[in-house]
Amino acid sequence: MKIGLFLDVDKTLTRDFIQVVFAEELEVLDRYRDLEDGFQKGQISSAKFGTDLVELYASKGFSKTQADKLFEKVALRQYVYDLFALQRC
Repeated sequence: MKIGLFLDVDKTLTRDFIQVVFAEELEVLDRYRDLEDGFQKGQISSAKFGTDLVELYASKGFSKTQADKLFEKVALRQYVYDLFALQRC
């Protein structure tokens, strides 16, 4: 039997938004913060936030390879490793 577990990643499994790490590394932190602020205040929709964020990162040549490499810099919550261990069960 297989069980699917769906978790909210940002600030649930991670200590901060994953996008913050990526934005810092891509040197677009100020623009990212503007987008995040607008989204959190309800000034822009989730769809608009996502589209603008993708465009922002794409403008810096962001790729899956970079995301995989930068993930090492994402601070995870302490209990996450116990959750990851469940994948081996």
